[in-house]
Amino acid sequence: MYDAGDVLIIGGGPVGMFTALALAQGGAKVTLIEGGPDISDEPRAMVYFPSTMTALKELGILDELDKIGLRSSAFGLKNPSFEFFGRIAHSDLDGESFAYQIHAGQDVAARIAMKAAQELGVNVLVN
Repeated sequence: MYDAGDVLIIGGGPVGMFTALALAQGGAKVTLIEGGPDISDEPRAMVYFPSTMTALKELGILDELDKIGLRSSAFGLKNPSFEFFGRIAHSDLDGESFAYQIHAGQDVAARIAMKAAQELGVNVLVN
């Protein structure tokens, strides 16, 4: 019988990888199983706002994502039904930890987290 350790995580997307990394940083022995042959590079989430960036900083992977990704200091909202377009600069928002957001595919963030998790002993198994 295979010993998965303290925690078994199913799914190697960003949430699975971030969870595996956080648990390993806390001392847990973690195994992560991904059903695909690799981390999916299908386009899904691609923008990391300050609230998420704070969590990535706590995990110790924000600097690497910041080097790879594209910074943007503002974001826009568009609602064609109301002929509305708004632009909000991060620097105008009170209480934000960062005055920018990072654009990078979720596969990029997941790969960074996977590398850091594996360095801490997380066993990543792919199909």
